[in-house]
Amino acid sequence: MIEKSVRLIQIHKHWFVFAGLLLVTFLLYWPTLHVGFLSDDFDMLTITIAQHNPFHFFLTNLIGTQIGSSYGPVYNIFFWIEYHLFGLHAIFYHVIELFVASLVALCVFLLVREITNRDIIAIASAFLFLVLPNHTSAMAWVAVLPHVLASLFFLYALYSYVRYVLTLQRSWFVVATVAGVLALLVKEIAVTIFLLFA
Repeated sequence: MIEKSVRLIQIHKHWFVFAGLLLVTFLLYWPTLHVGFLSDDFDMLTITIAQHNPFHFFLTNLIGTQIGSSYGPVYNIFFWIEYHLFGLHAIFYHVIELFVASLVALCVFLLVREITNRDIIAIASAFLFLVLPNHTSAMAWVAVLPHVLASLFFLYALYSYVRYVLTLQRSWFVVATVAGVLALLVKEIAVTIFLLFA
């Protein structure tokens, strides 16, 4: 009973931390909501509009061909869903980008919290991650979402793997593997997560 209560308190604390990170993200990157689409965003929109079956992205590269470029079907499907929900209203793509970035910061918090067992260090790490100036292009440029999505899955895979190592619960290993595969299907550089597991 006590263990269940402690777990509920932790979950509520994590939601509170996420709400704070989301607020900081939107305060910091509010101007990006009015940027609209930029260069490669139009290429991705063209590729997405031309694709009627999103699962076809598993057979092509990021730009919808079979020659060169990166392989990222999970990103393509994510973008396809965004297009079918929001059309050409760029502000919604930017809102999603900021939301995903907040989730990445939450993963930084969870990972650092798991490693250090110190809330203040974890919160500071997540905050520092958000305020780094080199994130601006990832927040303002819709076509750079693969980097943000891959970071989300990569960090969650790493966090889950650390949980597995500490608890030896196989479910955490399964979650880590699934998150690692999703990261890999967004950006192939995420293959390094499996090297970290090894």
